[in-house]
Amino acid sequence: MSSKKLKRFLSVVLSLSMVLSLNTTNFASEITPESTETQIEAEAEVEADAEAEADKVPEEQHTEDTAEANCSENGHIFEDGICTICQESEEGTEEEAPEEAEPAAEEPAAEDEVFVGEDTQDEVFSAQAPGIAPQADEAGAETPTDPEKDPTKCDGENHVYTVSIVRPASCTTSGMGKKTCQCKQNSSFVTLQPRHSYQKIGEDKNPVLEDGKVVVADDAPKLVRATATCTSSGLVTYKCSKCSQPYNVTTAPLKHTFERLEGWPEKKPDPTEIKNPTCGGEAGKKIWKCGECEYSYEEAIEPTGKHTYYDKEIAETCTTPRCTLKVCSQCQEVAPGAEPVPITGENARRRLGHSFEATTDGGLLLKEDISDGILEVSSKVAPIESKDATCLEDGYKIYECTGDHGCGFKYKKVIKARGSHEEKEMADFIPPTCTENAKYITRCKYCDEPVGEEIDALDLYLELNGGDEEAAIAAAKDAGAYKLGHI
Repeated sequence: MSSKKLKRFLSVVLSLSMVLSLNTTNFASEITPESTETQIEAEAEVEADAEAEADKVPEEQHTEDTAEANCSENGHIFEDGICTICQESEEGTEEEAPEEAEPAAEEPAAEDEVFVGEDTQDEVFSAQAPGIAPQADEAGAETPTDPEKDPTKCDGENHVYTVSIVRPASCTTSGMGKKTCQCKQNSSFVTLQPRHSYQKIGEDKNPVLEDGKVVVADDAPKLVRATATCTSSGLVTYKCSKCSQPYNVTTAPLKHTFERLEGWPEKKPDPTEIKNPTCGGEAGKKIWKCGECEYSYEEAIEPTGKHTYYDKEIAETCTTPRCTLKVCSQCQEVAPGAEPVPITGENARRRLGHSFEATTDGGLLLKEDISDGILEVSSKVAPIESKDATCLEDGYKIYECTGDHGCGFKYKKVIKARGSHEEKEMADFIPPTCTENAKYITRCKYCDEPVGEEIDALDLYLELNGGDEEAAIAAAKDAGAYKLGHI
């Protein structure tokens, strides 16, 4: 037997004997990291003794077997839980963690697809992670904690761990992590489950699952294949930056805009539209309309079968003061024979008046009562249309109510005609032409319209000369009123 094999054999034998003796004395107790360290120190002493015994082997036996030792033949040599030869963890040698079945590969995404937020850099693992509390025992049950104690701090009994990554997990193979308590007196190695880059990682450095389903990281690259609507689902594809495996997620329909409000349908918002029922038997309805599609939801309002009247306050308008009016609370029908009743007292308000009405310097209407339909128009407001009056025909001016409370009412103010013409003192002279004598015409001094018939100048001179035609013609020619004749 070679010297190396002899030393290994003696080391294993002595280690087994010490373990058996420890198990005998501490049969019911759990092996702690402190006892493990004591055992490792004992093993180191035994190994040193074994090496001393091996040195006593004759020279010729040392050269019997010169092959290099390996872990499969001679066992592992652990230091701080890691084999110094093959770098395998101590926990991994006792029980091999079962490899999870490789997930079935989905159809790969097209090469020209662009994933929003895609990052091709390798994942960087942090050396430390936030605390994990409370501690889970080896059986998987949580250690009960005192509610008065701070669950984020180790008290010597309830450990609070942070996990560091020793060997990262890949898309298909497990990794290894080390969880260490804040007190630095309790630590162990844990298995890290395989993960894809799009998966969300929890504080224990393992992929997060909800109801057994993958939870996607907020910043994972994604491709929206179908956008969700009020009634149809959406489809989003995530892609692993390491192995390019796609992962499809179906997003739920968005619901209609009024259904998304908190409390629906037990607590409904104000309806978009209300159609009041008639008290004669026709039902009304409340209508909620979706702001993103044509869908609407309706609820019937049952009729009462009779009118229920109340005094409804009617705000002041351009023509009426603030008043009350008896109307039905269901159908808003006015009670038979009901008339507006002006409100008196502190709550009374005058009518607003049209924007073109005349007011005093204090803003009060010059004419409060307009029951006759005649308004007092302000001289400062221009009409939108007008026509001047003549001697025989009325004129008018049209004003329109505009402004903040403008009602659009148009008021026509009539301008009365004079009723008759009034002649000018001098008749107008119309010069003669080649074929006609001059004419005299009398016009109205206001509208310049002709008053009476035209008078031929020759007829006038005949009358002045006693019917003497020659004398009349001579007089007309002297006055330039006789026809000129052709040249």
